[in-house]
Amino acid sequence: MFDENTDETVIEYLTLDRATWQAPVRLVAHVDPKIRDGETFVPYPLATKLPDDVEDGRAPVLELLADNVSRELTAHLRTDKSIITAKSERALLSSFDQPEVTFEGEIREAIIGQREIRAEIRVEPVLDETFSRLRMDAENAPGLHRGGRGLKV
Repeated sequence: MFDENTDETVIEYLTLDRATWQAPVRLVAHVDPKIRDGETFVPYPLATKLPDDVEDGRAPVLELLADNVSRELTAHLRTDKSIITAKSERALLSSFDQPEVTFEGEIREAIIGQREIRAEIRVEPVLDETFSRLRMDAENAPGLHRGGRGLKV
């Protein structure tokens, strides 16, 4: 991947982790292994599509595609159904140890085929959580309603 205005190459790092794994899986979209902060990132044919600007209220997601997947990686992903934390980073090859862009999120499910893995990395999983434990009715949110009786917790 080259920028239109430079000969600089951008490489992508992907770190996947799950509570049941011994250690995180660290992958790099490059032909050579890369060592960053004492951790080795293994070369892997992967790509993530950056989130689009969405106007319809949906949370942004990164789309992950990994081709020519190994049995080791698919076995890791199939160990259980718990959430996988994911960290996608992009760096310039000339300064590969300093990421320019970082996205963190969760993979809740993946489509694992014989030759590829597809998944969505939800960038802002906090948006899935309930905002408040209170109902917004006249009793609990009197400022929103005429004639409310006060806040009840």
